[in-house]
Amino acid sequence: MAQPSFKKMHQLVYRTTASVLVVLVGFAAASQTANAATATANMSVQLILASSCSIGSVATMDFGSVTGLAAALAATANIVVTCTSGTPYTVELGAGAGSGATTAVRKMTSGANTVNYSIYKEVAHTNVLGTGATDRLSSTGTASAQTITAYGLVPIQSTPPIGTYTDTVLVTVTY
Repeated sequence: MAQPSFKKMHQLVYRTTASVLVVLVGFAAASQTANAATATANMSVQLILASSCSIGSVATMDFGSVTGLAAALAATANIVVTCTSGTPYTVELGAGAGSGATTAVRKMTSGANTVNYSIYKEVAHTNVLGTGATDRLSSTGTASAQTITAYGLVPIQSTPPIGTYTDTVLVTVTY
């Protein structure tokens, strides 16, 4: 019988070795898969979007410069409020710093002298903007700045001595 050449022997050994390696690798992979185990659990995911409001600005209510109070004077001031979307809120105005002032009749002062005025929810000057359930303004946040207009009115009254009459009114946003 003829002897195979060296080249043919080498190819035969190479094919046999490659076949044995493929079988061994497949067996090893199958062994690892057969012995593998898993464990599972659920992970909770959470985000809390909290309510928030801020007062961006409060304009000065300026009744101007006049020589007397024989006619009523009107003025407005804007209050800019920004609350998170969907947040219900209320805006209240205090009575002011004038001695004896109430939310219905506020008092600007210059020394011991006073000028009465009121702040309302609407231009018709019907509903006082103050504190309490019926006097506050209610709205819902949009995540954008919302402008609330306060409507001031100095009614006809005796004219006090000349001077600069001022008051400070506390603005409160509750949410």
